[in-house]
Amino acid sequence: MKLSRYNFLYENIPGTDKAVIYNSRTGALAALESDNYVSFKDFSNKGLPIKDSEFEKQLRHCGYIVEDDFDEIKQIKLNLLTNRYNTSNMRITIAPTMDCNFRCTYCYEKGYNHAQVISDEIIDKIVEIVRSRARSLASLHVLWFGGEPLLAMSQLEGASKKLMDVCKEFNVDYSSSIITNGYLLTADIVERLKGCKVESAQVTIDGTKDIHDKRRPLSDGTGTFDEIINNLSSGSSNLSVMLRINVDRENEKCLSDVVEILKERNLMEHIYPYAGHVVPYNEQYESSKCLSLEDYSRVSLQFMLDNNISLANARPKQRGNYCTADYDASLIRSAGEYL
Repeated sequence: MKLSRYNFLYENIPGTDKAVIYNSRTGALAALESDNYVSFKDFSNKGLPIKDSEFEKQLRHCGYIVEDDFDEIKQIKLNLLTNRYNTSNMRITIAPTMDCNFRCTYCYEKGYNHAQVISDEIIDKIVEIVRSRARSLASLHVLWFGGEPLLAMSQLEGASKKLMDVCKEFNVDYSSSIITNGYLLTADIVERLKGCKVESAQVTIDGTKDIHDKRRPLSDGTGTFDEIINNLSSGSSNLSVMLRINVDRENEKCLSDVVEILKERNLMEHIYPYAGHVVPYNEQYESSKCLSLEDYSRVSLQFMLDNNISLANARPKQRGNYCTADYDASLIRSAGEYL
């Protein structure tokens, strides 16, 4: 047996006599009791055998130690290629319009918004592609993106119906989600989205009203905080909402204020807040405002600890591929050209 090359061992953790070990290939995370820690270190540094057979079994199961002839890099490549060329699960990202009613200060699409909506011709071509692959599909997931996709709600509904019909015909499991700024996410729109099998939404609130309205105004400069909160209060209970709080040096101290607002409205049961990392995507947004990855990680972790948010998603996880664009069975389509 040999050590995995993907182990990270964290020692001398304040307040505990345990060490923590993480493996980035398998995603395993474990605390080592003092006796097991000594045994693991002796194996690592001196090559001494691990006498506790149950402990050795756990180390092997988690991937902390592997067979001498096991090639971890080859296994990672195999996982990547297997996921890349898996044709049974198809994912489509559709931007029914690149138009947006917001003018967010840090937007990476700044200057690219236009009022064109996706045409029936493009929708039919997407449906045609899905139909051509449907016999080999087990599932299809559609992500609605933009711009602001709710500005093209009728196109979203029309495309959804056609795609759902194909999936029903070929017994393919259909699911859908949406990334929206939340301004148009009224109770009526939520019901229409449910009819399109949209089960989850990502919405963004960047702090309290004064901060959010400065960062995420309408195109005419009007604030958007109140409307989004009212929408989340009136209609979002039928959706699972991931609430993104884009954090930088301007608002890092007020993340928990958002949670308090959600609690006041009794919204924490179906809304899951998390901190998003902002980077300088456009020239108007100063890079000096941004947090380093290290600072962002610190702020995000403290936010979860302060608000009793599960840490299950805080640690890195194994993934076969990093981006949807790296899957052969994926398609990204905008209102006009391929993104």
